[in-house]
Amino acid sequence: MKYTYLLIFFTSALLGSCQTNVKTADIKKMEWLIGTWKGESNGQPFYENWIKVSDNEFDNVNYSICNGDTVRGGHSKIGIRNGKITYTGGNSSLELRELNDSLIIFENSKQAEKFTFTKTLDGKWKAHLQYPSSQIEYLLSKTSAIADLLKDKPSPIIGYYEGHVEYSGKKLFTTINFEYKDGKQTATASTPDNLQLDMPFNEVCYDPPFLKLSLRDGTQNLILNAQFNNDEIVGGVSGEIPAKFLFKKASLPNKMPDYKIVSLTIQNGSINLPANLFLPKSDKPTGAVIMVCGTGQHIKEEYNGWADLLASKGVAVLAYDKRNVTYFPNLNIRRASSDIVLPGQLESDIEAAISILKSRKEINPKKIGLFGFSQGAVMAPIVAAKNSDVAFIVAVSGNTTTDKEFIIKQSINRLRQRNFDENDIQHARGLMEALFQYSKDRKNGDKLQKDIDKAYENGYGRYSLPRYLPNEDELKYLSTWNSFEHDPSIYWSKLNIPSYVVFGDRDIFIPVKESVQILNNLFKNRPNILTLKVYPNADHFIKQQPDRNNFDFPKYVNGYVTGLVDWIILQAN
Repeated sequence: MKYTYLLIFFTSALLGSCQTNVKTADIKKMEWLIGTWKGESNGQPFYENWIKVSDNEFDNVNYSICNGDTVRGGHSKIGIRNGKITYTGGNSSLELRELNDSLIIFENSKQAEKFTFTKTLDGKWKAHLQYPSSQIEYLLSKTSAIADLLKDKPSPIIGYYEGHVEYSGKKLFTTINFEYKDGKQTATASTPDNLQLDMPFNEVCYDPPFLKLSLRDGTQNLILNAQFNNDEIVGGVSGEIPAKFLFKKASLPNKMPDYKIVSLTIQNGSINLPANLFLPKSDKPTGAVIMVCGTGQHIKEEYNGWADLLASKGVAVLAYDKRNVTYFPNLNIRRASSDIVLPGQLESDIEAAISILKSRKEINPKKIGLFGFSQGAVMAPIVAAKNSDVAFIVAVSGNTTTDKEFIIKQSINRLRQRNFDENDIQHARGLMEALFQYSKDRKNGDKLQKDIDKAYENGYGRYSLPRYLPNEDELKYLSTWNSFEHDPSIYWSKLNIPSYVVFGDRDIFIPVKESVQILNNLFKNRPNILTLKVYPNADHFIKQQPDRNNFDFPKYVNGYVTGLVDWIILQAN
């Protein structure tokens, strides 16, 4: 079983030193490192396996143990390099500064890094790592060899647990359901207040009693580090909100939904997209909505909460996994700042989803709508303007300005959040304009790269600009560059179907005021088909953000969910 959890215990930078008179005897004093050691970081165990390669070199591999399998992490060495004893790991190294039978100190003075390894009287190993702006300390204990540790496979966790995630006196009710399917440990989370229902964790890693769960939530990856003790799971969340949690084993609710879920595959040429169709119990065809996700990689289960809510009220819902837009090893994409996709491909997936619904006898083909979020809210009117089978659309947090304008606005917002002065902001704007021009004519590249280098030297470049000029693969496949002239307002102007549009006035990703103004102008002669909502104190996800002086967990703003659901029911019926 493969997981992406990697713990790189030691990192450093390859630089010179004044060390002299290196002897093999000095390396020999470090032999107490040889063997397998166990430590703990962020509530999770890790292992260091040091071996003696020769009299002049020790080799180490870091591991974690996940469900009875190893996950290899960092790799480091201690050895003689150019007449000096160095500790190397990854692309960097530190040099030996002090050594005796129980103390080893490596240092990189130019990088202000210092690693101190101390053998304690009880045979343990204390590692103190100093960096320019932080320091970390670990205590490692000698343990069995990795092969021996893997002999006893842990029993899978099975059962339903419920409890609260808690921070600053506020609680968020959450449930986790563990299952063992097809030889794999799986788990799903549900948070009713956030319309999260049976959302699968993308990683479930168990090394008794330690448990690590990883869940994609919006634009961030939440890591739950815990200890499992049969009837309880106790731990904390790593991330922006360092919350604690306690879950206790409970009986799985015996609630029978008013719908059935049909597993489908949406075929679009050579692309196959797994999908779930939520069908209400009905003796006649029902209306339906297709969930259209935003930028990045998304899975159908992200919309289980919306689907449960709508299907329970008589509206069918089709949700599908987004096509691969992030992993293309054959392309020279240095940094995927946007989807890796050609223009029109995502829209054609929506068209294929519409065709699926039209083929189902349970669906009323005259009542098919699109429900788009962010990027999906930009694509929904494109498809609707071209396809008369779309009866209505919902667009949540989608820009109606050109993509170029929204990308520049996004970059400027990042700089303003970090209090850069107006001169830096205007320089960044100018460079973004120049980059878009370069993507069209490929001119003045050398000068533009020098200007980007200077922007990075001055600090504002890293928050607003790509590090290098886009190469040919990036220009062709990254949506930032191949679609920046796209103008959603052209498609909105062609619509004559009911449209429900939602924004949050604290959205830092899209130009809300400009988008609202465009829509008001486009629909001023047909206001009866546009329902436009701008929620105060709401972000891109239409959630209220935590107040530093009165914290609460991010939740949908009042009226957003009920208002939207009521409108969809009206259109679908």
